[in-house]
Amino acid sequence: MCRNYSDCERNQKKKWKGFQSNYTWAAGFIIVLLVLITLCVCITVLTKRKTNPPDDIEFEVPSYNFSFLTRAQWNARPPIETTRLSTPVPYVVIHHSYQPPACNNTNQCILAMRSMQNYHMDVQRWWDIGYNFAIGGNEAYEGRGWNNLGAHALHFNSVSIGICLIGDWSFSLPTAEDLLIAQQLIDAGVALGYVSPDYKLIGHRQVRETECPGNALFKEIQNWAHYSPFPSTHEDLLQVKELSKSVKEVLRKKAMKVNETDSVQNAQDIQKH
Repeated sequence: MCRNYSDCERNQKKKWKGFQSNYTWAAGFIIVLLVLITLCVCITVLTKRKTNPPDDIEFEVPSYNFSFLTRAQWNARPPIETTRLSTPVPYVVIHHSYQPPACNNTNQCILAMRSMQNYHMDVQRWWDIGYNFAIGGNEAYEGRGWNNLGAHALHFNSVSIGICLIGDWSFSLPTAEDLLIAQQLIDAGVALGYVSPDYKLIGHRQVRETECPGNALFKEIQNWAHYSPFPSTHEDLLQVKELSKSVKEVLRKKAMKVNETDSVQNAQDIQKH
């Protein structure tokens, strides 16, 4: 019990200061704890992002020294499905579209890109436009991009990037600017780590029974750096060391079926004569 009012007031102030001290210590402890928890969460998230990059990196567009339109910019349809491409790839395959014809400006080329994607998805029943990239009107267009397996060269997609020069290049060549952009795009792929530094450049006809990329363009690319005369035709695919055993097994089975069909046809022809 207080002797007088002054003693009571002093005691009350001591109790209040003690309460304030305890409260301040507890609040400080809680703040420090919250800061440590926040730091741990941030470190965990940043580490996860660094070690596990997202599959969809559509918005992480590299900077090129030529005009480049992303899928969003040409209003591409979303893919039905995607499969990751193992990079760096050892081959680059050059194509021509044949149809649609050559485009001369952005609007025409956007229509060409949409036309190819619609044909590949709605008629061919592929997951997306087949090419990794396309070039026309002095601009490059993102198809499936660097990271996704293409559908441009049967049995050869897993080891290559497919680049299509929009138009029919059987008798004439794309513009000098388009040809330069194609080479610059390949160089960018090497610099970014998506294409092997010792890659081999080939035309589509070297891995498939087709006239693509057209006689004129095919003759042109034979003057480019890294052009490889091997494989010379699709019949050489079994000797391509980069192809997997499973792909080669499929090729062997197809070859056996073709040989069996030829043998039956030859026997029938002999019987007829």
